[in-house]
Amino acid sequence: IRDRAKAEMLPVPVYIAGDLLRAEGTTPEVRLQLRRPAESAAIGLDLETRGGRLELTDYELSVAGIEVSTGLEGGNGNGTLRVGELRDLQTPARVEPLGLRGSFEIRDSTVEFQLKLADQGENLVLEAKGSADPAAPSARAELHLHPVVWEEGGLQPAAIFPLLAGQIEETRGTIEAAGTVHWDGDQAAAEIDLALRDVGFAAAAAEISLTNGLIEIRRASPAFTPPGQLISIAVLDVGLELTDGLIDFQLRPDGLLELQEAEWQWAGGTLRTAGLFDPMADSQEAVLEVDGVELEEFLSLIHI
Repeated sequence: IRDRAKAEMLPVPVYIAGDLLRAEGTTPEVRLQLRRPAESAAIGLDLETRGGRLELTDYELSVAGIEVSTGLEGGNGNGTLRVGELRDLQTPARVEPLGLRGSFEIRDSTVEFQLKLADQGENLVLEAKGSADPAAPSARAELHLHPVVWEEGGLQPAAIFPLLAGQIEETRGTIEAAGTVHWDGDQAAAEIDLALRDVGFAAAAAEISLTNGLIEIRRASPAFTPPGQLISIAVLDVGLELTDGLIDFQLRPDGLLELQEAEWQWAGGTLRTAGLFDPMADSQEAVLEVDGVELEEFLSLIHI
């Protein structure tokens, strides 16, 4: 090596005000080294960052401990990325603090990357693998949410999602997700399949057992699904025990839940309902259709 230059940049306040992102905080400490190998006319760049903190205003999130290490030569190179803590600023928090680890490779202005987002105990693990073209700008990634296994007396949702504390208990079963997300300019889309395997839980108004299905999610925020999503629920206890449920539904882009049909077995017959519901409303109303109920079994169920 015949030429070398070094520079350091101390943390400074930063404020970002864009259409897609608003953030404020301090930059990481940055160390730069320029080099020109004797055998090459290309200038090399080594970059390291440590520390720093950003608050993402619109999302009520903070990002701290931003560490990047990369070596570039002629615009190509590779490196590693670490975020010490991604923290939800809402109270109660929507999710426990998460850490991010990853690596990337830059070739001809395209960035290939692999990322892993996880909580401290790795009960929640999301991996992403994809590519980005900052000049376009565009990006695409394959996502995999590792199986999350709920067990009574073991891992419960509130341990990962504090917002759910006191709302659902005795959760059991497994959830897993996989799919792709892509971003092109100001347009973002997602195609994610969420699998529910024998999921059950107890809430204030109901107890649900053995929920199974594959739900197709077609955008991350706000999420929506195509029509015709099907899930089965072995038992729904709302004071009356309904069994062998089959739900045909759609989560609409406006956030409303549209039941094409929900069918249950009860008292020797069939109970059906359909309609439009607001999951965020304090109360819900539904019209029930009952067919083929046996009087003797009905009377025994209501204890007359």
